[in-house]
Amino acid sequence: AVVSTQSTGQGWIWNKIQYVGSNWQVDFSIKVTGRGKIGADGMAMWFLQEIPTKGGSVFGAPNNWKGLGIFFDSFDNDNRHDNPAVLAVQNDGSITFDHRKFKAPRHGSLGFL
Repeated sequence: AVVSTQSTGQGWIWNKIQYVGSNWQVDFSIKVTGRGKIGADGMAMWFLQEIPTKGGSVFGAPNNWKGLGIFFDSFDNDNRHDNPAVLAVQNDGSITFDHRKFKAPRHGSLGFL
């Protein structure tokens, strides 16, 4: 298991080798299990310029990443009924991402692809 079923659990898996190609395709499948209670916030797939040295508050990554994050946001934290959602968010590292203040489709200079 990447993360336990505790409500504050976080986990991550990072690739140790940087991809240097110009084309890529990702196929993946996941299985989410638990005790049947209301679930977690979600998960993300990251394509970053640098491998983080530690986890962070944005689906396991630091909140000022350089690269692309694809968010699988499964929980409606703000009760706006806009979840589940899949978002692609690009950051050049100059924006400090705050998930509580984040509103689709625009947030500062973050780009939605």
